[in-house]
Amino acid sequence: MKKALVLGATGGIGYALVLELVDRGVEVVAFSRRKERLDVLYQNESKVSIFSGDALVEKDVIEAADGVDVIFHVVSFPYQEWIDKHPLCIEIIVRAAEKQQAKIALVDNIYAYGMQSKIEVNEEARKEPHTKKGKIRLAMENRLKRSNAPYLIVHMPDLYGPNAENTLLHKMLKNVFLNKTANFVGNIKVAREFIFTLDGAKAMVELALREDTYNQNWNIPSAHPIKGK
Repeated sequence: MKKALVLGATGGIGYALVLELVDRGVEVVAFSRRKERLDVLYQNESKVSIFSGDALVEKDVIEAADGVDVIFHVVSFPYQEWIDKHPLCIEIIVRAAEKQQAKIALVDNIYAYGMQSKIEVNEEARKEPHTKKGKIRLAMENRLKRSNAPYLIVHMPDLYGPNAENTLLHKMLKNVFLNKTANFVGNIKVAREFIFTLDGAKAMVELALREDTYNQNWNIPSAHPIKGK
């Protein structure tokens, strides 16, 4: 991989992916609607070119993907907009990748797995989502699998890290820091996983650099599941 496009480069995992790709010597197109934020994050990165565009506008994505080897899909939307925007976004990315003969690397969550009875869920586990969000994520995955573009689907747990301000853990700890009441989502007695964005990006870029990892699902775990307490 000599050149990559990161769609959603101003978010937490997008930012981490750009840094990791640059560290590996890859030229990066950092794509987001927020040009001011792109400038703040990447103005001193010589291997990063900034592209201000809309991931829901096909011509923007096709233009940004010109000459890239891999398109990293890290675009997020508010939950209430998922049903309208995620299917359109993945369709546009697939068409852009096919046109530009690029691969696709999707950063995914674990919603599509649903309520699993197994203690450890491996990549071969049957996906049976029980929520609307999980069904949308599974539909995105299935669209990638029907495309003619090589793909990576990388499942990560909840994120935390630099620039990852729209995460559950960030919002909780921000209130703790401010000595305010903090909300914890879920049962505080049940262990769950959180992954540092820079670690998740390192694993994902390693997968994207290899030839034998495509057209597969990959689960990237955290080192130590922890309880809310």
